[in-house]
Amino acid sequence: MRLLLIFLLFPLLAMGQNSVRVSIGTKAGMGWWIYNQGQFDGDTSGFVGYRRSHASVALGYSIDVSYVFKKVSIGAHFGYGQFFDKKLFDSKYSIFNLIADTVSNGIVATYQPGLCIEYYFIKNQKFEWAPHLELGYLGINTTHPDKDNFGFQGYLNIGFMHRWWFKKNWGLSFMPIYNRSLILPKKPIAKGEKHDIFSFTAGFVLHYRFLNKKEVEKDE
Repeated sequence: MRLLLIFLLFPLLAMGQNSVRVSIGTKAGMGWWIYNQGQFDGDTSGFVGYRRSHASVALGYSIDVSYVFKKVSIGAHFGYGQFFDKKLFDSKYSIFNLIADTVSNGIVATYQPGLCIEYYFIKNQKFEWAPHLELGYLGINTTHPDKDNFGFQGYLNIGFMHRWWFKKNWGLSFMPIYNRSLILPKKPIAKGEKHDIFSFTAGFVLHYRFLNKKEVEKDE
């Protein structure tokens, strides 16, 4: 709700923006789900262990609406991801462990509403290059046995946007990106217990921008 209110206020703050940009993207890569079970303190001190998935295919789809300023753009981001795996296996005591955590029937789906931010090191009529950041809330569709104990759920994606403008309004980007999601339990059993879902992906983004009158006159 706070992210929505911030975005709705942006038109009042963006009177001098160069453009408004709508972007639709897709990406693919490999990822892992690692469940760090933490460690106990005191007399029973020791590392509990961790569970992990196999290296699995990760797909992502996104839509962004951004306000573009001279050096910075900021906007609303919504991503949908698919992670193809079924179980988390015990990595430390696998020789003794006969039971794995089932996390899905084959596909773990994620939903990522949040913000997207870019800072331009190169920005001209034909090409833009900028670090790209996405962050916000992580929604996840999973059958993990501890899902009712999930507390904080967030994501942070970091990449580099290589964007080419073919006309005044249409552009295409290539973006390699590191995707990181974090889930913390409401009531951890051991200190440091957490879920990390991360992937390395790359993909393409199609852009359409609405230029203001001053920008159109400058390009002409």
